[in-house]
Amino acid sequence: VPTFGGLCAVVNTWAPNQQRGPSDFDARHQINSNWVYDLPVGRNKRFGHDWNRAVDAVLGGWQISGLVRVTSGFPFSVTPGQTFPTNFQLSGNVFNIRPVSTGTSFLGPQGEPYAFKLGPAADTTLLPGVTDPNFRYALAGESGQRNNFRGDGFFGLDMGVNKTFHFTERQTLRFSASAFNLTNSVRFDPATISASVQNSATFGQYSQTLTNPRVMEF
Repeated sequence: VPTFGGLCAVVNTWAPNQQRGPSDFDARHQINSNWVYDLPVGRNKRFGHDWNRAVDAVLGGWQISGLVRVTSGFPFSVTPGQTFPTNFQLSGNVFNIRPVSTGTSFLGPQGEPYAFKLGPAADTTLLPGVTDPNFRYALAGESGQRNNFRGDGFFGLDMGVNKTFHFTERQTLRFSASAFNLTNSVRFDPATISASVQNSATFGQYSQTLTNPRVMEF
């Protein structure tokens, strides 16, 4: 059945290993980190130890926090469209026959994002119906290559600044400001790639992002 990365079913029951490849949700590398840090500034702290209450109310009691997540890209396959060389129910995938630059987003003439940096249009007398010379259809008995490409990885950095005002030993007021996706980074979702070689107008184009635009909260 088609799933996140494309076809993960057995196309050729006589050679099930033809579909061997990375898991559809494989994130080869992943870094996660979070932190909370009280700035050492203010009354009874390393800096500003002897400040009076007025100065401490402005300059003391600050805290920063953050959360970062970085991953490598999810895998995806290139599909052949409506061709069924081996299994009339499952079309399988195509073969990549020449090196193709991928793994990051390339921009088209109108600024549209693509998963590939592709060469000129194919000679259709050599590869009928294929829009790019970097790929070929699977032959009878073949299943094509599964999850042999990687899309955008994820990058997200959230940051927060907090300030605590002390009125008495028991009464405080806390102010917080947070920014989600602080760098306003954009990463695209490989599950939304137009991955059929027969889609000449949109082949390799992303349609959705993995990230959300920057959001600020106070």
